[in-house]
Amino acid sequence: MLFHKYLKNIRDRVGISLPDLSKKLDASYASARMWEVGVRIAGQEFVHKLETFYELPAGTIQSRIVKISEVKIIYICHSLRSGNIQKNRENISQICKQLSAKYKDILILSPIHTFSYISTDGEQTDVLAQGAELLTLADELWVFGDYKNSEACQLEIRTAKELKIPAMYKK
Repeated sequence: MLFHKYLKNIRDRVGISLPDLSKKLDASYASARMWEVGVRIAGQEFVHKLETFYELPAGTIQSRIVKISEVKIIYICHSLRSGNIQKNRENISQICKQLSAKYKDILILSPIHTFSYISTDGEQTDVLAQGAELLTLADELWVFGDYKNSEACQLEIRTAKELKIPAMYKK
């Protein structure tokens, strides 16, 4: 989850409005809003105030800032329903294992794993929409397999292009 969404989720869970939070923390509403929409990252003083206000262990929010800046989020694009579904699942799992072993500074988003509980039969509109939402979190789209014959892969590639997310074509 992106840091600014993380901040908003915490605030929503606590049930406080952004104007009220900024007053309680003696911060301007404009600054708090910029932190929460991702325009700026909150300074250490504000992060400490947030942790205290939300009763979080010291360093909880700061560690999220560091993790997010150090990890590249990679969305894996691979065909599933083109050809043998079971073989495609195995190929994708193997690709993710290899990437995980090779790169310690990436977080792998694999929609085929994430949505494995959804049937591959029939209409896929809902799962494609959820995958597109998941893609918004990615820094890069890595494309594998028979993507040219996959409607889902083509949608992911178009979505990445619209979102200005770089697509890397891999073997």
